Amino acid sequence: MKFQTLSLLVVLIMALHFLLRLRLAYGSGRWLSPVILALLALVLIHNWPGQIHNWLGQAAEGFFYAAPLALGYLLFFLLAALALDLLRLALAAIFALGAAPAAWREILTAKKSVSLALVLAALLTLVSNYQAYRPRLVTVELETSRLPAGVDELRIVQVSDVHLSRFIGQAELRNILALVKEADPDLVVFTGDLLDSPPGAAYEDEAALLAGLKPRLGVFAVLGNHETYFGLEAALDFYRRAGFRLLRGKAKKLKGLVVAGVDDAAGGEEAVRLLKNFKDDRRFILFLKHRPTPAPDLPGLFDLQLSGHTHGGQIWPNHVPTARANGRLLHGLYPALGRGWIYVSRGAGFWGLPLRFLAPPEVTLFKLRHG
Repeated sequence: MKFQTLSLLVVLIMALHFLLRLRLAYGSGRWLSPVILALLALVLIHNWPGQIHNWLGQAAEGFFYAAPLALGYLLFFLLAALALDLLRLALAAIFALGAAPAAWREILTAKKSVSLALVLAALLTLVSNYQAYRPRLVTVELETSRLPAGVDELRIVQVSDVHLSRFIGQAELRNILALVKEADPDLVVFTGDLLDSPPGAAYEDEAALLAGLKPRLGVFAVLGNHETYFGLEAALDFYRRAGFRLLRGKAKKLKGLVVAGVDDAAGGEEAVRLLKNFKDDRRFILFLKHRPTPAPDLPGLFDLQLSGHTHGGQIWPNHVPTARANGRLLHGLYPALGRGWIYVSRGAGFWGLPLRFLAPPEVTLFKLRHG
């Protein structure tokens, strides 16, 4: 099933669920027609944005900002309603056993349950939208015997999954880069999906901001899957203007450190072929790969793999399918087979809905020390 078809199906299910709940709780009334029209507009905007933009021009921009928040509201309403249904079932069982006074039956009627779900969904949408725009600096300390003599600490900052778009632009990028500068890194790496939409956008101001990054050992990057959707040639031009050293199946030898990276589209064989060149190298091997799932033959070929892609699930309970789709690597530090670690970033931005629920965005500082 194509993604757009699946997305349309999910939106229709959430819209029909919302409408049915309101109809059962409050009956029909003057509210019904405008709600139906609003839900229909939401479906059209979500699934056919290009056509809507052609019809309405710049006037459509406001709808494009509002529609994802409305979708998030429908999702949280669905989750809240299901949770309250379970609570009502538990209360019904208690009443059936005679373990509670009969007067308690009015505590959570069907109508009160829907009203409470409406309020909870609004609160969750607001909190999740607030959190989505506030990445935090996460520090990970690692000990290694592979640092060069005379270097007590090496500071590496990872930025992943920014997703520049109509929701994340210059202001949001400034906030992310402020965290990078606060970390005072020796090296900065971007692990894919820096770009998102609209396809081929120049993002001149954002490229200029990124070009201002001047860590001692430079800025390196690899491509994610969204760079392909964005347009590969346009993405390559953006990375060039940003001054990044893009690693496309290549490695760069630095003092006491090797930084290697592959495109998201590259197969495991390319990664293995690249890293085997440094199999007997005593330097610290830093491997950049957008998706966290390691190739079968990679164990023992790197000291630290930095990845993203998962967003840490972004919106609970999406954590579960996201982990399953990525070799059960969702977020955080995992021991790698053979030697070293794999770290999966939750990302600094978001994709799709401008929401983060139980998966806060991050910029990650790695402190490598002798050990």
